[in-house]
Amino acid sequence: MCSSDLGELPTVVDAAEVDLDDGIVRDGRVLDQAALARRIGEAWRVLGLGGVPTFVGLHPVDSVVRTLVVQEWPAGGRPSEVLAVVGTVREQHGGEPVWNTDRLDAGDVEAARVVACRREDLSNALWAARRSGVWIAGVELTGLALVRALTRPTDPYVVLLDASGPGAATVVLLDQG
Repeated sequence: MCSSDLGELPTVVDAAEVDLDDGIVRDGRVLDQAALARRIGEAWRVLGLGGVPTFVGLHPVDSVVRTLVVQEWPAGGRPSEVLAVVGTVREQHGGEPVWNTDRLDAGDVEAARVVACRREDLSNALWAARRSGVWIAGVELTGLALVRALTRPTDPYVVLLDASGPGAATVVLLDQG
């Protein structure tokens, strides 16, 4: 895929990183949602977000992103290849997984992009994002949010939020045009 296939690509407008005090996040897992919301709110203010509907891509720790060739896409169901990825998240990281898929136009074969993570990790990050002061128009896991940024230029902004690393939360603002 090249830029001419997609039209005008989104550009990184700005980025902000805020320090996280000990005890907010440990090993990529959110421990103090309210403190994380306050720190993310500081990043929103640095980027000048507030009254603009913003699409947020969250990156919980241990997220799994896979692009798969699908043998058969059952009517109204999930392909066995997708369910296998979800099972891997359950086995390797514990807890109940949450996932999303995008069907891909891959020519003669059926394909899907799957993003999965632990439900608890996504819920904690989402709680903090919703209470941080930005107008969230939609939420996606980061792997699919990147696809959205490249293929759906109707969304005014896509913000990628990663608070899974030690000591800092990073916010990247993409302008859709």
